[in-house]
Amino acid sequence: MGVRCTDHSQEDLVLLSPLHGGGRAADKGGIKDCLIIGYNDGSFDKEVEMQRSMGADHPNYRDLRLNFIEYQGKPYRAMDILDHFYYEGREQDPRRKIHNTDVLWMVVMYLGTYLHRRGFSFDYVNLFQLQKDELREKLQKNQYLTTVITTTIYNYDTPIIEAVDFVRQHNPKTKIIVGGPYIAKRSESMAESDLRAVFDYIGADLYVRSREGEQALVRILRALKQGASLAQIPNIAYRDGGDFVLTHDEREINALHENLIDYSLFPKRDIGSYVNLRITKGCPFKCSFCSFPLRTEKYDVSNVSYIQQEMDQLHDLGTVTGLFFIDDTVNVPLNTFKDMMRMMIRRKYGFRWHCFFRADFCDEELVDLMKMAGCKGVFLGLESANDRVLANMDKTPRKHHYLAAVPLFKAAGIRVFASLFFGFPGDTLETAHETMDFLEETKPEFYRPLIWYCDPVTPVWKQKERYGIKGYHFSWSHDTMNVGTACDLVKECFFRFDVPVWVPDPGFNFVSLYLLENRGMSFDQIDTFLRCFNAVVREQVAGPALTEPAPDLIESLRRACQFDRIEKPDVELVEAFSAAKYAQAEEFWCRELAHLPDSMNGSPSPRSAPVWEVSEAAKVDHSLLEFLKTQCEADSSSVLLALYAAALWAEGRDNPAIAAAIDDAQPVPLRLQPSPDIGLRRLVAAAQQKLTAARSHRRFVLPVLSAGFRRSANRRVRPRVDLGYLELAGGLRVDDSKRFPSPPYCDLELICGAYRNGEATELRLLHAPDRRNELAAQRLVAALRAVTEAAASRPDVQLRDIPLAPRPELSAKSALARAATVEFTF
Repeated sequence: MGVRCTDHSQEDLVLLSPLHGGGRAADKGGIKDCLIIGYNDGSFDKEVEMQRSMGADHPNYRDLRLNFIEYQGKPYRAMDILDHFYYEGREQDPRRKIHNTDVLWMVVMYLGTYLHRRGFSFDYVNLFQLQKDELREKLQKNQYLTTVITTTIYNYDTPIIEAVDFVRQHNPKTKIIVGGPYIAKRSESMAESDLRAVFDYIGADLYVRSREGEQALVRILRALKQGASLAQIPNIAYRDGGDFVLTHDEREINALHENLIDYSLFPKRDIGSYVNLRITKGCPFKCSFCSFPLRTEKYDVSNVSYIQQEMDQLHDLGTVTGLFFIDDTVNVPLNTFKDMMRMMIRRKYGFRWHCFFRADFCDEELVDLMKMAGCKGVFLGLESANDRVLANMDKTPRKHHYLAAVPLFKAAGIRVFASLFFGFPGDTLETAHETMDFLEETKPEFYRPLIWYCDPVTPVWKQKERYGIKGYHFSWSHDTMNVGTACDLVKECFFRFDVPVWVPDPGFNFVSLYLLENRGMSFDQIDTFLRCFNAVVREQVAGPALTEPAPDLIESLRRACQFDRIEKPDVELVEAFSAAKYAQAEEFWCRELAHLPDSMNGSPSPRSAPVWEVSEAAKVDHSLLEFLKTQCEADSSSVLLALYAAALWAEGRDNPAIAAAIDDAQPVPLRLQPSPDIGLRRLVAAAQQKLTAARSHRRFVLPVLSAGFRRSANRRVRPRVDLGYLELAGGLRVDDSKRFPSPPYCDLELICGAYRNGEATELRLLHAPDRRNELAAQRLVAALRAVTEAAASRPDVQLRDIPLAPRPELSAKSALARAATVEFTF
């Protein structure tokens, strides 16, 4: 899986099938020519495990983590949890499971029709994971000359291998053929020796290697039935002994109008109420981030009369109410698309439909026609709202096209889904925030930002020297950004916006919105469900130590999933994790911490196994602590923090930043500012005020500080907290340092632990085990004792009047913190 750029080809975003499979008449002797196996969704549990094993900081996992929740020890995508809670307390109908592929996969219908017209019999199973039992029964009871495994929308070979192994186990005689976009792309990008190794690893018998492989499949079937050689069939690979033979390449073209789907070949219950429709092939554009035009033939648009013929079939079925035009460029050319709209209006089909849309082929008349023809939503491949970045992408639309199109659609009641990605060469913090500002201004209903995928088979790779591109896939950098910054920007979007609504992909995408509408959810209910789901994700991302979601958030999500019942979700609970609350927290933390030393450049690596030593104790008698609490009208935590800050000042730290872990919740960073003329009572009051305010913004501290603050248009700083304070039930141990986040938020050099021991509260320090740190810890313990003794006699004592050892020179780090006076924005 992983994060991808918005290279959404018509092959990549086709949604898949309902649970039932059908079959056509068999050949004599009961042998069917071809069993077509549709999409294998794979195991999401295993995907999460695999991505997590690459490390929490890996771009794949960083993006994935923003799109699932963990509940009762199991990861759930949005549709997974919707299905789980929807059927809670009622009998589940396996044929009506709520999932992201609840539509008959178009490639099954297309291939089945193509084979049928050429005299071959076929059978099919559309969803591998949900139909394993049915597939097992088919393989065991029937004889199939071949089994075809399609590879639409796969990025990895794991789901293909799983299907190959399953077929081999239950029907070892059938010849397994694998074809489709995954195989074609690898055939065009890999050396022959490597390609043979991949084919051997996947384990199939034959592979169709071309962009269009229907003719090759027919030739394979004829050769197998006739016992003829496969060597003269172009565009395939077949096993010959222990190796694979790759046959010669030959251009294959299959005209759209000659290969319309025959829907009468499929049961109505399988076709259902929602159908994918294709009216174009190829792409007339050559965006430099996209490989799709490189692996397709000349752009071909179906004639309106053929489109009408196919829609007439669907209308006559009597079951179809929803359509998805899967074409990337459905509205190109503009006049042809307008003619199609007029035809749909004239024919009064009544379909609700949605599509991908090119914003530079749009005018007010077209939007009006789309509304009258039944359009409910459009997918805009925005990518970026900066014209320079769009030019680098070789995109033909510009920002003004999107600024014009979005309001037109919104005024017409047509929902807009904006897709974008960060990190393409030329993208900077400034241009990325221009894109975010565009979302803020235009407010499309839904959006999803991604991370640029540096694919060596895309046109931009030829310009890698120009842009300074180093690395590839999800390990890249270039002259204006690196993949880590792109991940930060995606995460910033996730927390920044409530409108548009974040669509959590994988497992939920643009098409899911309309699948759910077809299942009876209103868009208000879909919107509420996504907000409840995203609130749980936000809680878990902001607090990675949490083992389970908050019960009230889960209850709201449960009710949102049970959309046809009486009880409604409490949306006020979700507001605690809203973008507005995040903005307030960002403002607070920026005000408090933005002037601390910056850890973004040269940020130290997290300590995987920190080594610490424990100092001697400074004791605060219970009676003294109660006295100070009463005198200062404060709680014990504020008193102890003030004593710690005063001792730090005595040791030369005028502006200490302390990560305080006072309870079992997320630690909060505090910036206490002791000075010579401040009295201890005032310092305690300041500590209590800071602690109270910090706790109110605690839930967002980790994402805010991890993202950092914008110091300028193209510079961001991330504050570095190097002191810790920890309240404990028992004695201080070296592994207590694990209570604090790893860099970049915390890079702790010293931790003060406070715990009750008999009639006193003991303050001990964790420090690195070298002579310099040991001496510094001894001095700090002595300062703690001196501050405590002075406070016992006079709670108002000013720090300059406490008898202390001479203050050492300020460290360079402290001086830098004091000198920082630049302004910050957010």
